[in-house]
Amino acid sequence: MNRLRNANILVVNEIGSTRKMLTNILRILGAGSIDEASDKADAFRKFNEKDYTLVISALIDGSQDAIGLAKDIRNNPASRNRIVPIIATTGPNTLHLVDAAREVGITDLLQTPFTVDDMSRHLNYNLSLQQEQLEAAALPQEKPQIDTTKSNDPEGGWPEEEEATSLTKMLLEHYMRHHEIVFMKLKFAQDATQKSIHQLRSTHEKVRHRDNTNIHEFNDFEKMWEEIIQIFLNGGLAEEELFKIEKLVTTIPEDIKKHYNTLSAQDKSFLSLVESLNADAYKKAKNRVTALQKQPNPLHGKTPEEYTTPKETEEENPDAFIFMPKRRK
Repeated sequence: MNRLRNANILVVNEIGSTRKMLTNILRILGAGSIDEASDKADAFRKFNEKDYTLVISALIDGSQDAIGLAKDIRNNPASRNRIVPIIATTGPNTLHLVDAAREVGITDLLQTPFTVDDMSRHLNYNLSLQQEQLEAAALPQEKPQIDTTKSNDPEGGWPEEEEATSLTKMLLEHYMRHHEIVFMKLKFAQDATQKSIHQLRSTHEKVRHRDNTNIHEFNDFEKMWEEIIQIFLNGGLAEEELFKIEKLVTTIPEDIKKHYNTLSAQDKSFLSLVESLNADAYKKAKNRVTALQKQPNPLHGKTPEEYTTPKETEEENPDAFIFMPKRRK
């Protein structure tokens, strides 16, 4: 996720709540710097004040939106970076603008409804494009030849505008809430482990001949929580990784779990967040949207499998693995 960490991203959307939600998701995904703009004029002014590595803007009317902004970025002599990747977001009501988006050099299209993982895939792909690819993508593109006869369109097809927006909002909000819940669980586990260590040390002082194996084991768990919490703070966790980490919390020994249950039961904000999640509705919506996103992208014809990114050449990120303590027998 170093590409995102090093990225400067400009988010342009006239709807404040949508703009804020996209910004929050980008922050959780680990984006280094994020700025917002509410319209084309404000966006182009900000664009020329800073070196942005990516622009996200919505298709609205074909002039005061992502298309109008792309024209300025690609053609205006005052433009700071004419080949910056531009991702346009679109719903069913603005799909008729895709041809115009292709003509003005919009790099990529993110069609609603979409999940956090879809958004992450588009971000990382565009941030990995090389100079020559960016130069080519900034030029007017030919319409892709999409074989609709082989298109495995999901049952029911793409939803209408209102439902598409609602699905996207629900999926993104669920991710943000789930992310916060898992982070709180990790903090509870960390605090519970520290309480258990303190309790064991006190007992060990009273009974000096007692084997201190449990203390060593709990120290291992404490190290694990520190490492995973740091991963959260750095950002970049996919939805699937959240579930894996959440499951990991269930591996804690009974001595720690006793303190964990007490801490979590006393936190009203945590309990309220857990109650607000509708896991069944989320799974159903995500499965539907995942099937829809498998269709060729209307801008350039790419499928999710074609959003391949080269491996980063930097030395291996220590946050890329999760330490798992070994149980001592």
